[in-house]
This record gives sequence, C-alpha cells and structure tokens, in this order.
Amino acid sequence: MGEHPDAQAGSATRHGAAGPGAATEMFARARQHLQNGQLAAADELCRKIIAIDPHHAGSLHILGSIALHVGRPDAAVDWLKRAIASNAHDAAVQNEMGLALQALGRLDDAVAHFQRATSLEPHNGRAYNNLAIALWQQGRAGEAAAQFAKALELTPELFDEYGAICGTLFNINPAIGTAAMRAMSAWPRRTSLEELFGANGYRAAAGDPLMHCMLVGAPVRGVELERLLTCVRSALLQTAVRGSPGAADADDLKFRCALARQCFVNEFVFAATADEITAAEKLKESLSSALAAGSPVAP
Repeated sequence: MGEHPDAQAGSATRHGAAGPGAATEMFARARQHLQNGQLAAADELCRKIIAIDPHHAGSLHILGSIALHVGRPDAAVDWLKRAIASNAHDAAVQNEMGLALQALGRLDDAVAHFQRATSLEPHNGRAYNNLAIALWQQGRAGEAAAQFAKALELTPELFDEYGAICGTLFNINPAIGTAAMRAMSAWPRRTSLEELFGANGYRAAAGDPLMHCMLVGAPVRGVELERLLTCVRSALLQTAVRGSPGAADADDLKFRCALARQCFVNEFVFAATADEITAAEKLKESLSSALAAGSPVAP
C-alpha cells in the first residue's frame, strides 16, 4: 500500500531530498488543507516547509493564522513577525498581525498594522473595518466612524448586517443613539431638534461620517433610525418654513441632502403628516416666488 502524499513529503524532507520545488508543492496542499478547515494537516505541512525554507512567508503566515484561530495570539504574533520580516508588503499578513495584537490588548500596535494593511491594499473594506474596531476600542470614536464609513463604501455587502451597523452607529455617536430612543418614545409625535439632541447634539449627528454613509449607501431599515430621521426631517422642514436665523454649515448641508435622498429611496416620503405636507407646500411656494423675483435664496 502506498504512503499518504503528506507522509511522502515528510520522508523526503528527512532524507534531505526536498528542495524549493517540494516546498512549493507542499505549500499548495497546505493552503488546500486550510481552506478545507483541516488545520492540523495544514500546520504540519507548513512546519515541514519551514524546515526546508525558514523564511517561507506564506507558511509563516498560515502558521500565524492557525495559532490565532485556536486561541494562541501570542504564538500568532511570533509567527507573523517572521512572515513580515520575509515580506513586509503583504497586506493580509499585516491585517492578521493587527488581529493578533488586538487579541492581546496591544491596541496601539494593532492600529499601526491595520493602517499598514489599508495603505498596502486601499480597496480592502475588511481591513478598514478592523481598523475602525481597534480605533473604537481606543476611544477614538470620530476616527472610528470615518473608517467604518470607508469600510461600507468599499464593501457594500456589510449593509446586510444592518442591525449591527445601527448598533455601531449608536455606540460610536451616543448623541444619535439617545436621539433615536427619544424619537421612539415620542412616536408618532414629531419632536424638535433640541428635544431629540439637546443643545449641541444635532451638529454631532449631522457631521457624523458613518451616519452620512448609511443615508447614501442603502435604504434605512432599522425602525429606531427610521423614526429618528422622520422626526429630524419634520423638524428641519419647520425650521426652513420659519426662516430661522443661522446659515447651515457644510456638514449640515451635506446631511440635509443625504436625508432628502434617503426620503426618496425609503418610505419616509409616505409617512408625512398633514402639517408636514402643508409646510412643504408653503416652502415650495416661497421658493418659487423668490426665484421668480430673482431674490437670493439661502441654502
């Protein structure tokens, strides 16, 4: 009866017959084992490859990945350090190192490696997502929101986890989370911006990059966020009708435009109250008159 191919590879190594070609063939099988979830077999082959070529970056990476998967981030860091020493330009290895360091609580180092991964592979949304999580764990909420938004732009399938995204938004920007709960409690009554956000919370919400990305990236499908935005739309409409003083800044205008777009891709447009419809018609007439007269129109 013939030997198993992996056993034959080990025998060749012991007798000194293995070389670069054997390492390449074994690595291909190690990757297949890894894809099939056969971690022990992949680990064994990669260790044999390292015996042939101690600087084989791919095998070192796999050994680090396996160590991290089985709950040994310290060992993963050791393997991945060697992989990076062999090839510092592999974004996947940098990302894996970030995950291992994150598991050890070494967040500063983890962020550095995630940033390196995104610089090497700037279109990898998953790497931006990992970076965002690490920044959030550091308490850098604003930076985390921007990176989460980047991840969603690059990887739209992340929107499939919409409930988790809403939870992330509410946790990163508590002003939005609190306002959503207030909108839910008051529903169906429409509330003012100050009642929703307090004195300054609306500005924090309007300028939030993750909120903006969620408005322009996909239909809102979380009831808390939907009711909050319905109330915000109503409050902004009343503000416009009253001609309240104070020009909108760039963040505010960007938010209002994104909210208007969302109104036409979701059911907010059908959830208007009679007062809102009347206010919208009044605003439309006022705008039409100003344009006809050549009068300046504030943004």
